[in-house]
Amino acid sequence: MRASIGLRFLTILSMLAASGLFLPDRASLSELAAAQVRIPALYVLSTGTQEVKSYAAATGTFIGNVVSTEGVHAGTPDGMALGPDGNLYISSPDTNRILRIGPSTGKLDLVFTSPELSNPTRLTFGPDGNLYVISFNTNSIVRFDSTTGASIGIFAVTFKPEALAFGPDGNLYVSSSATNSILRFSGTTGQWLDSFGGDAAMNGPKGMVFGPDGKLYVTSLYTDEVKLFDGPTGIFLQNFVTVGSGGLVSPYGLAFGPDGNLYVSSHSTNEIKRYVGLTGAFIDNFIPAGEGQLSSPTLLVFDAGS
Repeated sequence: MRASIGLRFLTILSMLAASGLFLPDRASLSELAAAQVRIPALYVLSTGTQEVKSYAAATGTFIGNVVSTEGVHAGTPDGMALGPDGNLYISSPDTNRILRIGPSTGKLDLVFTSPELSNPTRLTFGPDGNLYVISFNTNSIVRFDSTTGASIGIFAVTFKPEALAFGPDGNLYVSSSATNSILRFSGTTGQWLDSFGGDAAMNGPKGMVFGPDGKLYVTSLYTDEVKLFDGPTGIFLQNFVTVGSGGLVSPYGLAFGPDGNLYVSSHSTNEIKRYVGLTGAFIDNFIPAGEGQLSSPTLLVFDAGS
């Protein structure tokens, strides 16, 4: 009974943290993590330390390492996505595998692999619940059954793919480092539809996300900007985060938080920066350099908790 009461108490704490009524300190966060309660968190792929690090979604306080990918033989991780089942999916280019890991336990429970998969990088879940993975060496997108881990086969063929995301229209968007543009594919058949972004002066489109407004936000690694496109038409709208804003250097991954603001990893400064979701104005270093020994951060994933 005591354990049950304690778990309920920790669950209440996590709900309060999500609402902003209670901002837990590091000790409280550690208790929640120990009880295997998924509190609202921001997961960051720290490629310099080969770890997935967890931070409180409300404060940016370091909670702990969700998993050391080296400990589960993932090699150097490149992609990360949160599945609809609440598990983390991590790509391992070194081993040509996709790992499914429980964020509250850090335990590996399923490995995805396929002969079609060579140097897997980014991954995302489609509207159909399946997992879509970039196979960089074969310039293709491989689809997996997310429940069984079985390969469904090659879904689309592209060229030098970097990032991918499904849009509100159900289609698949893939950034290409070869053309510094965005390729759009049918979300049903995988057939190429069109491309856009060549007029945006992108250089190194490493990350992309659709915002709450339905627009597409893309990081430009080598120009230190975040580009903004109209989702349905692909028309370039503006540099949403401009050069030098907040000291952003080598932007990589990006995600919208529960507060509606945009979070961007500053790969070269080991920080996660926060920008106003409506205007792109710099707010703060949500995760400052040194917090949790973050090193060369790339991808960001928010978890609403449970």
